[in-house]
Amino acid sequence: MAMAQLAQHMESFSTGDAIEYVKELLQRINDLRNKLGATPPDLVAKKSGMI
Repeated sequence: MAMAQLAQHMESFSTGDAIEYVKELLQRINDLRNKLGATPPDLVAKKSGMI
């Protein structure tokens, strides 16, 4: 995206939109944390290449 287009997009991005976006990101983070918490630690280590 060109800088002018990005600037125009950011101007039209309201505070309410920003708050909703942050809420969605926080929900995704929580979902990922829960998913990792539900995974056995040895499986997480194998997936990450630690073992």
